[in-house]
Amino acid sequence: MYYPDFNLVSLNRGSMGGLVSLKNQETHFAPTHLFDPESNDYNIPYIKKIFGDQRIFLLGVAKRNQGIIVKKGNPSNIKGIEDIQNVRFINRQKGSGTRILLDYLIDRKSIDRSRIKGYDFELYTHMAVCNFIQKGYADCGIGIKTAADAFDLDFIPIGYEEYELAFYESFLNDKRYDIIYKLIQSQNFKDKLKNYGGYDTSITGRIRKV
Repeated sequence: MYYPDFNLVSLNRGSMGGLVSLKNQETHFAPTHLFDPESNDYNIPYIKKIFGDQRIFLLGVAKRNQGIIVKKGNPSNIKGIEDIQNVRFINRQKGSGTRILLDYLIDRKSIDRSRIKGYDFELYTHMAVCNFIQKGYADCGIGIKTAADAFDLDFIPIGYEEYELAFYESFLNDKRYDIIYKLIQSQNFKDKLKNYGGYDTSITGRIRKV
């Protein structure tokens, strides 16, 4: 699909930063994948805290496979989260969905953050993490499978997350929403996600009201 009358401008701010930008009306929609351990749900608990009684909608994009990205062949023999304290690690920034998931898993395993070499060194994208590992600056990091595949790195899955687009109710009447919705609902979009690997389309096109 091609829409010459519209341009898409994207900024990497992380899930929490994106929701704050939406709150400040600096963006039309915000991609988000924020896990809440108390409710075992994604995104809605954070949206309620940030937006209060404001009506927000969520459009499901996909479930993404998050995991530990390691060098080809996994020379450090990393098998799970508990092993990242024994190697050089590269982290994602505070407020990103990936970082929130990591911190939850670290707490669940009772891992001392001070023992993780590189925990305080943050990067802002999955691709940046992969580039860092590929160049030999770190042994592992957290990210999605498609990024690992793009850099020919190995991937140790830790679970799927729900990736959704958050937007105000008023955006439902915008022509740009119709374009985005039809694109995500299309079979072509779902087929491409499946071909990439690391995606589950069971929530693709789902609408949730907050």
